[in-house]
Amino acid sequence: MVVGSSQAYFITNMEPMKFWEFVSLVVEGLGYERSRIKIPTFVIMPIAHLVEWIYKLLGPYGMKLPQLIPSRIRIISCSRTFDCSKAKDRLGYAPIVTLQVL
Repeated sequence: MVVGSSQAYFITNMEPMKFWEFVSLVVEGLGYERSRIKIPTFVIMPIAHLVEWIYKLLGPYGMKLPQLIPSRIRIISCSRTFDCSKAKDRLGYAPIVTLQVL
């Protein structure tokens, strides 16, 4: 039997990290400056609802789907934790590199 066949695995570096910290590291690694502006969810969510309401009114007249909508704000503002213990136990996975810059 092939171990891991037709199975889904999360592959991480086994270091707990918040989503936006990860995104910041990737952005910085690509040579861009980290954003200094942090807008709290409770501030942006009413704006997203307003944008969505305007889209519902103007959408039939050709307005394109906006990027700033409540469902997207909920997705990017929730906490996520990915556990790769299944890959470690069944596949013998061990990370090779760290995301943290020394």
